[in-house]
Amino acid sequence: MRTGRARGLPRILDHRASSTTAHPQLPRTLNYDVDSADWKGTSTGTIRAAVAQATAGSVNSRHLGRSNTVAALPVVLEDLGAHGLTGVTGTELLR
Repeated sequence: MRTGRARGLPRILDHRASSTTAHPQLPRTLNYDVDSADWKGTSTGTIRAAVAQATAGSVNSRHLGRSNTVAALPVVLEDLGAHGLTGVTGTELLR
């Protein structure tokens, strides 16, 4: 999710990623602070409850190859939007 300023670990990682602009050959690292546990085959409701912990600057781990994640995605994005948050991909976040 990308809105406002990152906090905690995502902020540190964001700063480090930004620092690589002077050294573009260095790899970028992206970590997450909200685990949806979708990889366990959890229900849409469980994924939705986990993602509800997201705040501005949160990075949420989701695995889009899983059917439960795909099923949860529309309601998760709607929930995030209701809280003024916008989902983005990792590529978009690191631009």
